Amino acid sequence: MKSTILCLLGCTPFLCVTWPTAASADTFTLAGFTFDDTLGPTNVVPAAPTTLEDYDSFAFNARFIPLSDQGNDFDTAKTVGVQLLGELEGQAPGGRSVPLGDFTFRGGLELNWGGSPGVTNNPGDDFVVYENGSPNGPEAYMIAVRETGASTFTTFRYEFADDFVEVFPSRLGIEGIAQVLSTGFDLSDFGLADGATIDAIWAANMLPEDRVDDALGQGNVMVGGGSGFEPLTGPQGEGGTYNTAGFDPDLTYIGVIAPSSTAGDFDADGDVDVADALEWQRETAAGEIADWEANFGFPPIPGDFDGDRDVGVSDVLEWQRNPATYDLAEWETNFLTPLVASTVAVPEPGAFLLACFGLSLRLSAGRRRE
Repeated sequence: MKSTILCLLGCTPFLCVTWPTAASADTFTLAGFTFDDTLGPTNVVPAAPTTLEDYDSFAFNARFIPLSDQGNDFDTAKTVGVQLLGELEGQAPGGRSVPLGDFTFRGGLELNWGGSPGVTNNPGDDFVVYENGSPNGPEAYMIAVRETGASTFTTFRYEFADDFVEVFPSRLGIEGIAQVLSTGFDLSDFGLADGATIDAIWAANMLPEDRVDDALGQGNVMVGGGSGFEPLTGPQGEGGTYNTAGFDPDLTYIGVIAPSSTAGDFDADGDVDVADALEWQRETAAGEIADWEANFGFPPIPGDFDGDRDVGVSDVLEWQRNPATYDLAEWETNFLTPLVASTVAVPEPGAFLLACFGLSLRLSAGRRRE
């Protein structure tokens, strides 16, 4: 079977078809997340007891200008700093980052939708926070949310940064680089029910005495300390705990991940593909397994990307549609088995596979004759 699969991989350049997808002019993909810039918070205000003056002299031009598939139409007026303070006078437009505080001072911002619901708890991450930073240099901040109709915010959460990217706005002829770390947040982790909505987000820097409730170094925050654990820098950091320079996060942008109506679309990108299988693999909670079964009607099978309840040729083809993102190493990391192996029965090769296999043998024979 291994030889047959390898023959298929050799034949696929003639078989795989790239289906163009219609990109929304308001949809942007940056540092592992896709968001719609028409859905973001509409108002940014200092959270008590901080005031506008606490941020005005420290905000800086961050040039946060992601590019969509249809060119650059990102609305920089919706970045956190511009909503709070406006563009910097004399600087090229491009957004601003706002330091929340430092290791001696806690600052906070409330981002809201003017009293209206802003984010719905859908499967997977619901919003993404972009923080201006540097490679291996995440900074510690925490997020709380307010359920629509509630008068108080949830417990703060600290989560590891998911990704890092350098944004080069060269297509606009603007000099400069914006370096951002992205962190996706799932409203379920704040205790919200499926389908619940929030009308505000509260972002604040952490202080050295703050602790989290999980020994892995992330989770719900014990503000001011307690019997918890020190927050760790996570996979985007250099490992270990934060030094004093790691408590001045620079909030750049909060993006709302557009909801998807597609069953099994765990990464909310509008389709069900290998990325969703990998996203599911990253989630081991019983709720995620139940969600998979509710959408597909059967327990998840590692490697079954097309949802036909076996691992075969069609799954390899499905995986191959994303070769730039998911390579063999990532397959093996997530599924603990080589791409050509299977832990469940693989169907017998059909006529097409046999034809491919025959072609492979003929080509092999031709090479031997040379």
